Amino acid sequence: MIQVQNISYHVGKKHILSQINLSLKQGELLSILGPNGAGKSTLLKIMTGAIPPVEGTVLLHRQKLQDYSILELSKKRAVLSQSSPITFPFCAREIVMMGRSPHLADRESHHDFQIVDEILSRLDAHHLADRLFSTLSGGEQQRIQFARVLAQIWDQKNAYLFLDEPTSALDLKQQLNIVELAKELAQERNYAICMIVHDLNLARHYSDHILFLKEGRVAAYGTPQDVLQTQAIAKTFDIPETYAKKFAHS
Repeated sequence: MIQVQNISYHVGKKHILSQINLSLKQGELLSILGPNGAGKSTLLKIMTGAIPPVEGTVLLHRQKLQDYSILELSKKRAVLSQSSPITFPFCAREIVMMGRSPHLADRESHHDFQIVDEILSRLDAHHLADRLFSTLSGGEQQRIQFARVLAQIWDQKNAYLFLDEPTSALDLKQQLNIVELAKELAQERNYAICMIVHDLNLARHYSDHILFLKEGRVAAYGTPQDVLQTQAIAKTFDIPETYAKKFAHS
């Protein structure tokens, strides 16, 4: 389990996060939503150990996150950032294989290639395997990057998967494929999954818990039934209640 305890973060006098508390348990999917600039990506970076909080603590299995080495963390959690530019002429299969780096003793094994092929098939992307990454569409690149992240923890149980807007460049079918696979991994492999999304409907149908962030503070936190209420949606996203009601949990 990951426990976020009284996390605050600021740059100079600009407060980005204030007194954030939450937990992420094995087998659960947590969705983080909020307007642009609410601090969602910063919170994700702190939860993954990419940046330290200014105040507060993040615990992974009751141990401080900073006490783990980079290699130890890379075997326990995988992170899909909003942007992961690839400038070298790698093919899609090579990109996915990069996810296996923490587990390689010397060179790729038959087991590693099996994992890459299995993931590409699960994401309906095997036909992209030998294409140069730079020639893929934005949506195809996003699927390959997701495959790379999955390869990092594919043969691990009780792992952690962090996704920063994983469906932003995808069509409706691929959005559903990505989120449904994430939910399956939570249920079948006991993964703990945290994802930043903007789609309230996706969050409603697939999340165990939802966190609303606004101006760096928790606006609402709980089950979809608890959080997706008209007033909470209207207040968090600064929209009229008559419009927010359309997204509220019925």
